[in-house]
Amino acid sequence: MSDIYNNKEAFIKLKPKGLFTVFIFLTIILFALFISTFKIKIYDNYQARGYVNNDGITLITTFIPTNINVEKIQINNKNIDYEIIENEVIIDEENYLSYLKVVLKTDTSYENKSIVSINFYYNKQRLIEKIKEKMF
Repeated sequence: MSDIYNNKEAFIKLKPKGLFTVFIFLTIILFALFISTFKIKIYDNYQARGYVNNDGITLITTFIPTNINVEKIQINNKNIDYEIIENEVIIDEENYLSYLKVVLKTDTSYENKSIVSINFYYNKQRLIEKIKEKMF
């Protein structure tokens, strides 16, 4: 019986080794990720293609859904300065859809009559709110 008691005392006096340290480290990382979901704000994204008309002034024409309130635009994955020249609602009566024709003016030159990739960013929210929307 004293042998068991001595083993128990020896076991209690053992200090945790590497596994416990890894567990604490992972717990801290998970807690930091959880807290960051309350701080980080992200956008929803709509990707479209645009037609470039470069006759002295670079104009880019594209169509987007009417329910998007654009906050930020990237062309070919680069942030650029732009000015919205035209916002015109176009209705497709055959399919009962409405589009917004957007004409952008920019100082960045692109090849005339080319197609560019445009990212429209809208609806900026905290990450935790977006996760709640997807779940519920």
